This record gives sequence, structure tokens and C-alpha cells, in this order.
Amino acid sequence: STTGSWVTVGEGDLTFDLAGVEAGAVAGAYASNAAIPEGVYTQERTTVSKTFYITASGDIGGTPYYTTTGNTTLVDPAGLVAINASTTGPAVRGTAVLSDAALQGSEFQVSGDYFYHEGNLPSPITVKKSLTKKFRIKFDVTDAVQFNNAVGGGVCYPLAPTVTFEVVD
Repeated sequence: STTGSWVTVGEGDLTFDLAGVEAGAVAGAYASNAAIPEGVYTQERTTVSKTFYITASGDIGGTPYYTTTGNTTLVDPAGLVAINASTTGPAVRGTAVLSDAALQGSEFQVSGDYFYHEGNLPSPITVKKSLTKKFRIKFDVTDAVQFNNAVGGGVCYPLAPTVTFEVVD
């Protein structure tokens, strides 16, 4: 904002099934519907939990792998909790936690159990009392899981999603 402080438009925990919708479809809505103070806005910040629920299958050297419910902590990337993988399916939902190491060098910053993305808006937004704007945050999870059969017989771990922010008139 013009005051240099962040304005929160959504707060609290909400889970979205990003893989359960077709590409480009809306996975859910998350906003407080509170009025945004008048001013000029130039940046966005999206905060996301480092915990992901994943159901996936992949191929390593011609061998299919499927996620299971078991978890293991990997030393490399440091501290990553990964989903165990098996060569027998079907894939089962497991819980994995992005490591700080997986996020380092990316566009994300780490803050405890969360990571956040900050970016400049495509163009400044001027908010006036009569102006209505909608915002869309896109998470692209294409190729955002990695299978590795060199660790503990097989694991699957999440990679950081691609996050984009746009203003919808």
C-alpha cells in the first residue's frame, strides 16, 4: 500500500486440491471480502504451508513408482519429509513437507512452517471507494513432484509450485 504496510485479504487455514481440477479451473476461493483501504498497491505476498498432500505416480528408468502413506525424513535435501514410494500401485495420498533447501534459490522465502512468494503486480492498482477488483493466485504444480529410488527403496517429494498473481477486472 502507499503506507508501505501489507494488507491481509485472507487469513486462516484452507486446503485446496490443486490436482483435482482441470488445468485453468478454479480450485477454491479464499478471501475475507473485507474492504481494502484506499491507496495504490504495487506488490503481492502469498503465504503457503510447507506441508503438501500428494497422490502421485512416476517412472524411474522404466519402473513405475507410486506414493504410499508412509513418510521418511531425508538428509538431502536437508530435513525434507518425503512420501515413501513403492513399485506397486495404486498411488495413495501421503504427506510431505517442503524443505528449506528445496526452496532456497527459488523465488520463495521461508518463514517457519510456511513459505511465501512476493512479487510486483503487473501494474499498480489504485483502490478507490467505488472501485472493485478481483485477484487470482495461480499455483502450477506441473512437474512439482520428484521420485527418487536411490533413497530408502523409493521416495517422492514435493518441489515448489509456480505461483503467479493477476488482477481480474
